Amino acid sequence: MQEQANIGKIESVQDNEDGTYTITVDNYVITIQEKTLEIIEIEKLGARPTIQENSITILQEDDSLIPSEGVDIGTKLKINFTASIEGGEIIEISPSVPYITNGEEKQVTFKITGKIQGEIHTIEKTIKLDDKYKKPPVFTKEDIMNVPLEFIGKSVTGYKCDKQNACGWKILYADENNIYLIADDYIHYQDVPAGKRGTTVTKNTDYCLSFNSIVSDYTGTTDIIDETIRNLNSDYFSKGYTSQNINMKIVAYMLDTEVWNGYKGEKAEYAIGGPTVELLYKSYNQKNSKSLTATAPSAVGYTWTTAISGHPLINSTKAKSMWVASSYYGRTTDHIVTMYNAGYLSGDLYTRTTQGLCPVVCLNSDVQLEKKIDGNYKII
Repeated sequence: MQEQANIGKIESVQDNEDGTYTITVDNYVITIQEKTLEIIEIEKLGARPTIQENSITILQEDDSLIPSEGVDIGTKLKINFTASIEGGEIIEISPSVPYITNGEEKQVTFKITGKIQGEIHTIEKTIKLDDKYKKPPVFTKEDIMNVPLEFIGKSVTGYKCDKQNACGWKILYADENNIYLIADDYIHYQDVPAGKRGTTVTKNTDYCLSFNSIVSDYTGTTDIIDETIRNLNSDYFSKGYTSQNINMKIVAYMLDTEVWNGYKGEKAEYAIGGPTVELLYKSYNQKNSKSLTATAPSAVGYTWTTAISGHPLINSTKAKSMWVASSYYGRTTDHIVTMYNAGYLSGDLYTRTTQGLCPVVCLNSDVQLEKKIDGNYKII
């Protein structure tokens, strides 16, 4: 609402700490927007509720004082104050006071309503709480490497991308360069991208998908050019293998960062259609202080002497196992590595009908995490 006022002598200016200022001019109180200077409200002086600033108290829920260094996130605070309106009465404060926070609120906005001779007058007052809490600790990839049990498998919020509603995210692994996240559940058929020539995956259920036709979009190892992506299957590519096998065409699709770009947000270097077997071993080793490996004895694909077991990443009934972006050596050239929900590896035919996809994102090297009250983490 825009209104005009004849501005006289400014008697006071108050920052309401909510993006507005209250200016007292002659016998009027004017509320304006900080950025646009748009006039929001004009009232005669005295015809509005006021809060006695020296009446505002912020204590811990048990009425103890807040220490100078602040309290931990999760500690509930009690806000109280006294409000009045000249020539009238306060009829409502919402939310009511004393108000107990949930332990995470960084500010609370109160609506104070008063009445003078039947006329209703309201104001809003925002009380900020940021400085009442200790600054939460910040964690980096180095922290995950040093204390992996604290991090691997924990949920992460705050990651934004075009497909951010398709899934949540969990910490998969961290190295000296990056943190890797994996989808916390199988993605829906509608959220699975087509191949580079537009062929779609085969829908068996909403979440169980196979690769019956999409192999026609890819040639094999020649489709995987980027050295960073090739290094995700480093044992295979370091040996100079080339392949046009069906399983390698599927690996090329899963590692095609262009088609999986919808899962790449501003905080990520790239996204792919699922973890490679080497990433899974690195995650398992990091969490369990092991040194197991998966190797590629031929261009057919990967095998292992000691398989991962008891390393569940997905707790879901939507599919039995996830497709892994590595070809499988143990059978024929049309088998892909899979990881079952119970946390063990196998290899399955590319037309198998009980597998799903869990994309992986590689976060930017400077990404930091902040611990939440529930023990999980958020990207900052």
